[in-house]
Amino acid sequence: MPNNYQFIFMNRNSNLNSMGLDSLIENCISFFQKNRYRSGSITDYEVLWNVGIRSYMSKHNLDLYNPNVGQAFLEEVTCNRSLEELSYRERSKIRSIRILDDYLLYGYIRKRGKEPVKYLLDGTIGIEMQKYINHVVYARRSKSTIQTYKQHLSYFLKYLNNNGIYDANLIKECHILKYISARSDKSNALAIIKRLLNFWYKNGIIQEDVNDYLKNYHIPIQEKIRSFYLIDEVKKIEQSVDRGSAIGRRNYAMLLLATRLGLRATDIARLSFSSIDWVKNEIVINQHKTEREVRLPLLTDIGNALIEYIKNGRPISESKQIFLVGHAPFIDASAKVVSGALGTLVTQSGVSIGNRHHGPHSMRHSLATTMMDCGTPIPVISSVLGHKSSNTTAKYINIDIESLLKCAMPVPPVDDSFYLQKGGAFYE
Repeated sequence: MPNNYQFIFMNRNSNLNSMGLDSLIENCISFFQKNRYRSGSITDYEVLWNVGIRSYMSKHNLDLYNPNVGQAFLEEVTCNRSLEELSYRERSKIRSIRILDDYLLYGYIRKRGKEPVKYLLDGTIGIEMQKYINHVVYARRSKSTIQTYKQHLSYFLKYLNNNGIYDANLIKECHILKYISARSDKSNALAIIKRLLNFWYKNGIIQEDVNDYLKNYHIPIQEKIRSFYLIDEVKKIEQSVDRGSAIGRRNYAMLLLATRLGLRATDIARLSFSSIDWVKNEIVINQHKTEREVRLPLLTDIGNALIEYIKNGRPISESKQIFLVGHAPFIDASAKVVSGALGTLVTQSGVSIGNRHHGPHSMRHSLATTMMDCGTPIPVISSVLGHKSSNTTAKYINIDIESLLKCAMPVPPVDDSFYLQKGGAFYE
């Protein structure tokens, strides 16, 4: 007959997967080895399991492990203290249990990262905002766009609730303008709120067309001079990369894709083996931002860098993407990984950054600048950068200072009679 602890767990775990602890730990170690975890890390987890959950289960005569057993063990370890109050060793025991639970429930160990921020749309107004979000989802907008909308609307909802507004029909022009004035990203916030109010009015959620108040309210958009680096600076950044390590080889290949081809961080991260046509010496990708197919030359330096990483730097993986993260588990690299790696390369290169951005997009701008300096026609630059329209590429003209100086026209002198007309009325 099972003891009290076993009886409790058998009742709590009737719908949970269970496995012998020895078998579960063996499976986790096998996963570690397959994904090339460091031997020291594997040893650390073995020690944690032996002095932690194994000792706990032995003390309570438990043979089968499941998540509830792990949770009971953690409750004994933490004694309901917050994570900040725990020692490093205690937090390590929590990680060891998460690994067991992952493998038991999913058959693999998930990479731990920051929990995504959840933007809540609750309350009476929040429910009506969610209807608009559902409309945006139905319109098949991208996930990043939908997340941006939810973020802005959750901030606006919080502002309204803090000011005692709990009914959409009570939202007035003053509330919107005061909220917009406090935002740093005024243009985006105003545009999203306008779309929300228009949706509400058309669907009878609000009775008054508040957009009538806002149609003539525009946020002046100040032209920004895009961050770029001169060709000598780009060469110095490329030459500074230490390619003696696996991560160095990976980062160098990613950097060349940004500096030589102007690829965005997302497109670099998503580059797959099927994107490379080694026979035709082409890179063929569907741009994430524009969803347009772009064909680019597989330059010799880029091809060599990719081969060097794939043969001598890339961890063993069945992933179809070329670039992986630099530590186990070796999952696909993300746009954030690319941006972080390239930003670090620029800051460590010795090139003076000043107030300039130093991520993949600045390399994209640098390529456009270099091409313009060489007299490349804008339609050709548009094709290389994958722009839908040459009007988008034309924005790069404001960083071509030399060409702009050539367009400068002398100001003709003004005769004194202009200022003295009507007895000097110009000054009155």
